[in-house]
Amino acid sequence: MSEKIVKPRNFRLLEELDSAEKAEGGNNGISYGLDDQSDTAMINWNATIIGPDGSNYAGGFYQLEISVPGNYPERPPFFKFVNNDMTSPLPRLSFIDQKTGNVIPENMSVLKNWTSDYNIGVVLNEIRNAMGKSI
Repeated sequence: MSEKIVKPRNFRLLEELDSAEKAEGGNNGISYGLDDQSDTAMINWNATIIGPDGSNYAGGFYQLEISVPGNYPERPPFFKFVNNDMTSPLPRLSFIDQKTGNVIPENMSVLKNWTSDYNIGVVLNEIRNAMGKSI
């Protein structure tokens, strides 16, 4: 029986950062990376999601802060929407706390059922997909 090899946290995050910067697989209206390039612990990230065409969020720019815990990828990152203004108010989705902007893990399947095979990009894609379904 073979054991799954677990990459060290920072190696894994460096791969994710590289992939995000190269927009591998197309960016699909999502951009993300480190908040501060000198953050060697790679804890604080940010993201922008462009509202999907044909949805209530089309053309909006949605900013998120992402906090990656020390035990990532065994535990998921924390996601928080930080824009709550008239041009791009918080998306009205069941997994977003409308007062704080926090993404509620228990209400979002990819976070609730997190495995170390998932990554930051997977969660951002799920958020954008949910925005596209909310018409």
